[in-house]
Amino acid sequence: MSRSAGEFLATEPPMSSGTHAESFELRNLWEVARDCRSRIGQSFGYLDRELSEALALVVSELAENVIKYAALSSTTRPLLTVRVTDAQICIRCENAARTEYDARLACSLVAKVASEMAELDPALAYAQAIEQTLAGRHSHSRQGFYRIAAVGGFQIRAERAGKLLTIIGERAR
Repeated sequence: MSRSAGEFLATEPPMSSGTHAESFELRNLWEVARDCRSRIGQSFGYLDRELSEALALVVSELAENVIKYAALSSTTRPLLTVRVTDAQICIRCENAARTEYDARLACSLVAKVASEMAELDPALAYAQAIEQTLAGRHSHSRQGFYRIAAVGGFQIRAERAGKLLTIIGERAR
């Protein structure tokens, strides 16, 4: 099911299949970023509080990322898909980057964050990243990706095909 930014409805847990998926085309981008936490709460309110808050955090981080770095004039509208099964939550954010360089850069930043999260305690990796940003050691911010991994508890990865960028967050339920 695909919805525009203003078409969020309260939902019940999935019936027999155990899967609930929604796609949100990001049209009015700043409104989506501002309101997405409550909208995710409405669509996935049946999840326990911790999971619902983690899901909302990741969705809002990815929506903000699209606003800041995507090619918004592209004919391909940004699309954010949330899929909840009995075992897993998967979030996919697909958008066109401004340039192929931006898409490659995003992939490398996500890979760096994923690598650090695998090597270190996530809270420590996040704290070190904040310190490095404050010290001016990062030319590109990756705080949102660290938040997704450390605070949201999602494993992240990125894929690209030319300028088309897909960032995927997955977490056990």
